[in-house]
Amino acid sequence: MECTRNLSLNIGLRYEIPTVPVSPAVLQRPQCRRNRLVPANQDAHYKFTVPNHKQWAPRFGFAYRVGSQWVGSRRFGIYYSPDTTNVITILSLNPPFGTNFSYNTSRANPVMTFSNPNPVAALGTASPTPDILSIGPYFPSGTMNQWSFDVERALWRDAGLDVQYLGNHTYHLDTSWQKNAPLPGPGPIQSRRPNQRFGNIRKIENQEYSNYEGMKRNLYSEDAPGNQHAMELYMVA
Repeated sequence: MECTRNLSLNIGLRYEIPTVPVSPAVLQRPQCRRNRLVPANQDAHYKFTVPNHKQWAPRFGFAYRVGSQWVGSRRFGIYYSPDTTNVITILSLNPPFGTNFSYNTSRANPVMTFSNPNPVAALGTASPTPDILSIGPYFPSGTMNQWSFDVERALWRDAGLDVQYLGNHTYHLDTSWQKNAPLPGPGPIQSRRPNQRFGNIRKIENQEYSNYEGMKRNLYSEDAPGNQHAMELYMVA
């Protein structure tokens, strides 16, 4: 939107509503509590996460011309990234649909061999203990706040220099927590776990964040109408 001869504005608002993943079969999001998995009942329409209805994404930008050779611009926006379906589908590795076990060995006592890759001795217990995967239920989409600033200057006819700064802060990134890691010490690993009825308990949560800041300088030229060339002089991040 052109406000004045020298000022242009760009304003927008986007709304996103991610659907809640639902199991068409009896796949569930188990939680380990004490010595059992909950929920115990298998629901054919089980919802893995709580709904998220707050994904408003405003965008704002402006460009201002100073004289005949300088232009400055500023932009800000909020962006969302839905989680991959692999986070949900790996839950099929949980019992009773699938079973994973952790085998441990050492150089001093290499009980795992090519002829016997799954020895009972490497389990650390006579009764195999399954590994568990779990998510949520609070599982918001990855969110990025991004901002930028540009300064452009005309150098000669059909050529210009553009200096750009870009920064962002991203949060609600997924990470994994090992909830049943064994305590340090000698002896079998399984006997040192907080919950000895299970092996590894991996819980996936959207708690991580990242930050980025970068700057680059570009040289633009045009040797024919619509035929533009750009050369990146340098970039730091």
